[in-house]
Amino acid sequence: MNDLKVQKSKTQRVLFVLLALFFVPMGLFIAVDGVQRGRYAFVGLGLFCLVLIGVISWLIRRAEGRSVDQFTARGLRRGDGRDLAWTDLEGVVHQIRVNRTHNTRGLWRTEIRFAGGEAAWILPLKVANYAEVAAYVAALPCPHTEVHV
Repeated sequence: MNDLKVQKSKTQRVLFVLLALFFVPMGLFIAVDGVQRGRYAFVGLGLFCLVLIGVISWLIRRAEGRSVDQFTARGLRRGDGRDLAWTDLEGVVHQIRVNRTHNTRGLWRTEIRFAGGEAAWILPLKVANYAEVAAYVAALPCPHTEVHV
């Protein structure tokens, strides 16, 4: 197996920055204004906006840590720096999201599973060179399954 670097798409990072540029000042303004006027429901709403940005940031960092960063001849490296060896490879699971309203299917996430419950994710919307990565994963010598989520 050849080495392949997974190129991260910048779209989601840019969208998160734009979201944060809106929610953080808005949350601070609502919370401060609520304190000044004695309207504590607005304080709660402002703090909720700030907590929401924190939760979204945590989810993004978690996904980046578990995502594949690089494929090598010995295995793969996740975003958190952890190396997983091909000798422990158990299988590939493609998680498919089904939209029942429009009767469409879409790939949500691909999990490359290893022994001991370890896994590495490939999130199609976060990978700029997805065609190369998908071809690499399709060539892995292990069982490939689909799960509807």
